[in-house]
Amino acid sequence: LKVLLQVQAHRQTPRPPRAHPRSMLVAQRLQRLSSAIAAASRSRCPFSVEKQVRKVSSGSAAVATRVIAEAARMRVVDFRMPSGGRSMVHHEVPTLRWEVASDPTLPTPAPTFFDAGSAHEVVNSSSNERREICFELLGGRPSFDMAAVQAREAAAQFDTLIGTGVNFENELCRAVEIRTPPGRGEPVIIHQHVMDYALVFVGGTKVRFWQPGPDGRPAHTHDATLEDGHGMFKEGIAERGGFDADGRPDHGWAVHGLTNNSETDWLRCLQVELK
Repeated sequence: LKVLLQVQAHRQTPRPPRAHPRSMLVAQRLQRLSSAIAAASRSRCPFSVEKQVRKVSSGSAAVATRVIAEAARMRVVDFRMPSGGRSMVHHEVPTLRWEVASDPTLPTPAPTFFDAGSAHEVVNSSSNERREICFELLGGRPSFDMAAVQAREAAAQFDTLIGTGVNFENELCRAVEIRTPPGRGEPVIIHQHVMDYALVFVGGTKVRFWQPGPDGRPAHTHDATLEDGHGMFKEGIAERGGFDADGRPDHGWAVHGLTNNSETDWLRCLQVELK
């Protein structure tokens, strides 16, 4: 009797459903897809750049892209398209695209701003390579409104124009270039950054750096030879408006000056400040 009861209890115990072979295959594929997506999200390869290199047609010449700098709020990409190239570009985030003049003696082309979700076609009908430095604003929203930016500028002890001219400005960013001819003849002007910013040197040149001396006048600190495409993103400046923890001008990445130290090459630097 005891044995019969055990057999009956075993028959009444619900068994887990047996997975169908096709269902198991689908589950395995979904798992692999999920792993691939997770790996892609951990990669530093920018998703918008992946779409930039896509060809519009098989006859188009492919473009080349390189990430110059990347941080939480900004990614800077060097975009190059050969003569005859054509590509459709999709912008996942707000993006400032700044064309680089092939001839350094020509005026710098005005940058163009694209909202998130926008798309446009890039066509290079010239005989030269088309190059753009693309500043992708990853935050999407400004950290400071215009009143907060103006308050930081008013509190600065040095000039807040960080270049030779403002090329573009909206509620998210401000684009400022440094463009000086060869010859080492320009005056030294110390400027103070009050916002986080990215910069890219184009063309390559020799640069002389300055900082305020004990008497407040510019003092030469060091020289550097910078290659084409040298760039970076500097963050943590806007929090104190270019001052250090003791309330003094931050004589590092916030307060300095630079001049062209080459007799033959132009100094060209594209900068974008984040608001």
